[in-house]
Amino acid sequence: RMLDEEGLDNVLRRHARHGEATRAAVRAWGLEMVPENPSEYSNSLTAVFTPENHSADRLRQVILEEFDMSLGTGLGKLAGKVFRIGHLGDFNDLTLLGTLAGVEMGLACAGVPHRPGGVRAAMDYLAEPVVSPAGAKERIAQPAPGPSGWGSPAMAASVAWPPSTLVVAEVQTGGASASDEFVEIA
Repeated sequence: RMLDEEGLDNVLRRHARHGEATRAAVRAWGLEMVPENPSEYSNSLTAVFTPENHSADRLRQVILEEFDMSLGTGLGKLAGKVFRIGHLGDFNDLTLLGTLAGVEMGLACAGVPHRPGGVRAAMDYLAEPVVSPAGAKERIAQPAPGPSGWGSPAMAASVAWPPSTLVVAEVQTGGASASDEFVEIA
């Protein structure tokens, strides 16, 4: 149902966008990713090396205990060396930024050497306009998560280019709704 509502092309674009935002955060933290070759990056998860002498499993445990957030583990020869950040499925920009904030706070709590600013780098990436299939610059609308996922009542907004006009496609909360509102931003 989610796939039918959002459309496969939009799902793939969202996953690619969230993957790149996550990689922007990891680069800002000064950490390395698996694989090393950018052409092999995944748009569904990002695997991150912890620095030498720092256990990825310990970091994952600290994040779970402190923030009630679970990260994926390294598999095989990467066990204890990497943690995995998933960014697929019923996931929007705010969910991704919350996840990255949990990782950044967890890195600090666990004493893992890193540079601050990963969440900011991801926010900056997500704030950039994207080129739609038709070639127009636009922001991608992100439905809010809800009890029934993408089909739940949500606010979907897109910013037209130039960014002085906000187009609210649909606002629906508690039975009240409005649509096709145009608001000039001075």
